[in-house]
Amino acid sequence: MQKLCCLLCIWMMLCGVSLAQDDEKSGYEIALERIEEARLTGATRLEFNNLGLTELPPEIGQLKSLKFYH
Repeated sequence: MQKLCCLLCIWMMLCGVSLAQDDEKSGYEIALERIEEARLTGATRLEFNNLGLTELPPEIGQLKSLKFYH
């Protein structure tokens, strides 16, 4: 019985780790969220620094309020 409890605890810990890894979002997913928020709020600026993007999501073309900043 004690062995079964230990195995169950280990299994639960391993499942918790894998679930946490599934919750991590990619830079592209984060960019999509920021674009949607900007669309809803009419933001004039977006930050995509440190997301590791190699391309911008095409949804960025829906944003009409964006301004260019140096």
